[in-house]
Parts: sequence; C-alpha cells; structure tokens
Amino acid sequence: MYDFDKTIELWDPLSHKWGSFPEDVIPMFVAVMDFEATPAVCDALNTRLKNRVFGYERAGDQFLDTASGWFKRVYGLDVPRDWLLPLTGIVPALAALANLTPHAAVLTNTPNYVGLLRAPEYAGKKVIRSPLITERAPDGLLRYRLDYDDLKRRAAGTGVFYLTNPLNPVGKVFERSELEELSRFANEERLIVLSDEIHCELIYGKRHIPYFDVDPDNSIALYAAGKICNIAGLPHAFAVVPNPELRERVRRIALTMGHPGTLEYVAAEAAFSAKSDEWKRELNDYLAANRDYLESELRRRFPDADFPHTDATYLQWIDFGRYIDGGAKQFLREHAKVELTDGVSFGGAEEHVRLNFGCPRFRLAEALDRIENAINSGGGLRRTGAAP
Repeated sequence: MYDFDKTIELWDPLSHKWGSFPEDVIPMFVAVMDFEATPAVCDALNTRLKNRVFGYERAGDQFLDTASGWFKRVYGLDVPRDWLLPLTGIVPALAALANLTPHAAVLTNTPNYVGLLRAPEYAGKKVIRSPLITERAPDGLLRYRLDYDDLKRRAAGTGVFYLTNPLNPVGKVFERSELEELSRFANEERLIVLSDEIHCELIYGKRHIPYFDVDPDNSIALYAAGKICNIAGLPHAFAVVPNPELRERVRRIALTMGHPGTLEYVAAEAAFSAKSDEWKRELNDYLAANRDYLESELRRRFPDADFPHTDATYLQWIDFGRYIDGGAKQFLREHAKVELTDGVSFGGAEEHVRLNFGCPRFRLAEALDRIENAINSGGGLRRTGAAP
C-alpha cells in the first residue's frame, strides 16, 4: 500500500538533518527517517487544523485509552490508564528523572545513545559508564551483553540505571531472561531502572519485552512515536509507571517539564492507534530489507569491517578501524560526502560510526558507493593488511 522508495523533497534550512550541511552531503547521522510521516498522523493533523482553536491541551480519555489499547493490541498487556504519564519528550525526561534519587550519579552501559549519556549531566548528575561485553557470534558478527561484574563495581553512589531497550546504537533486542537478570541486579543494588523504549516497534524477527512487564515495582518505561512514525518534530512521550509511590515521584518531576501541546496529542493518538498498524508493518518490512542489503554490502565491500547484526532500530553500528586510521566520521565527511554519527559520542572509539539506513534504498546504495570510493582512494589511510 505504501511506497518507501518515493522521492520527496527533504532539504529545509530549519531541518537539523538536511539543513546542517551542503547539499552535496548525504546526511545519515541523526535518527530521523527520510520518509513521509505516517498517513494516519497527517490525516489527524489536517482534521485538527480545520478547527483553528489551539488552547491548553490535556491528556484526555481518548489519548489514554489509545495508549492503553496499543499495549493490549501489540503486547497483550493490560496497562491501566492511571499508569500512564504524558511527557514532553524522552530526552527531557531522561534529564529530569536523573533527580529521582539524591544520588550524585546514574549508571548505564556503553556504547549507548548519545542523548541518554548526556541528559543526566544537564540535571547536574554524573554518568557512570560500564562497557558492554562484546562477543563473536557463529555468523561472525558481533553480539553484546551487559557486564554485571563491572556494573557491580561501578554501582556505588548511583540510584538509577538507564537502559535503552532496544539498544541504540548496536541494535540489540533484550530477551526476557536478560531483563530478568537486570531486574535481579537492580534490586540487589537498590537501583531504579529507567528504560527508554522509543525504538520498541522497530524490530526485525524478534519480540520486544517491555521492561515494566518484567519488574513492575521498580521501573519506569518511556515511550514515544517519534521514531516509528517519523514525527520527531512533534515532541510527545509518555511514561509507564506501575508502582504508585514511584509514579507520584515521577509525576512531580514531570510537572517541571510542562506538557505536550494540542498538535502533539493529536499526532501521538493517531500514531498509537490501529490506523497506523499497517503502515508500521510495511515500514518494518522495508527497513528489514534495507538492513539485509546493508549487511550484505558491508561484507562484500568491506570484509574486514566489524559490525553487529541489527535486530532493531534503523541504525547500523560499524567499526571501520581496519580501513581508516583516526576519525572515521571526519574522513567520510571530507572524502565521501556522507555524514555519519561518530562513535566517540556513544562511548565507542573514533573508528566507529553509526549509519542511519532509514531511507530509500537508492540513497543507501549511493552512500555505500561513496564510502567505498573514498576508502579505495584513501591511500595511506587504509591500514596495512586490510582488505582492498
């Protein structure tokens, strides 16, 4: 029903993705897709604009019912409306909720989403980083898991563990057993788990397990439609907090963040409604094919590059260390005219980059051609012993 190969005009001087660089650069850094927003969202916004009245908005029964129904429809979970707390956005929540406890720091893993790593610092908190364990799977690709020995060593002085589920930038979907292990660790260390689940509907061949379903007493889960429906410019999110005492603490902090506006509520309601389900299914099919194409091309063109199998998100983590000395992001910007996100900002190395494959296939192919040509003509930048 939907054409994700469609060419649309994206350049806009106000666009963070398309207006920040010269027009000859392909931007594949920030997590925004190059597709039109979900049709149901656009239709709902057009209808609401005809009203021409934009007063203060509240989270009425309709949005809460829609969000609750989404959990039942997608995950088979009964989520009462009073567990839901509307928020202005996930990154503001990650900053504000760092103050849930009086501890001076929050604990998390790396590599991890740059917004999550920076947000607690805006609230005056330190971020204690624990590197993930990297393993080689039978297919030769990388796999990641939490290092509990290291986490235990670093947990002192922290009151909250920040989880990204699915894990951006490495595309990991946590199994229930892994979340249960995290719950045991968090309860032993008396940590609240704050789980950013914004990519939960962008999953290929696996199933997302909401963290609050594993540990309802000691968790806060954050959701938004900005990624799946490509509406990041209409900031809206909500928290699920089953524990009433913890929910009241979150509610009080959330009051300092303000509340979403009229159009944000309209967009969010349409995004989580059944009207968007078919579009999401077709989008995920297209993105899964993009993921498969990208993995195949990386193996063919750059056999010594290292990367994980991406089970979720539309973001690929790549180590070009066998091909590029120094900063891969800077080299590819200058020589390939492709803008990627640098690995250092995620807690990785300067040879790492994150590539956004949420785009039409022709654009992904062009970017790979540019990257290959830049590396092949890079001369001394290719390390000794790397594949040609």
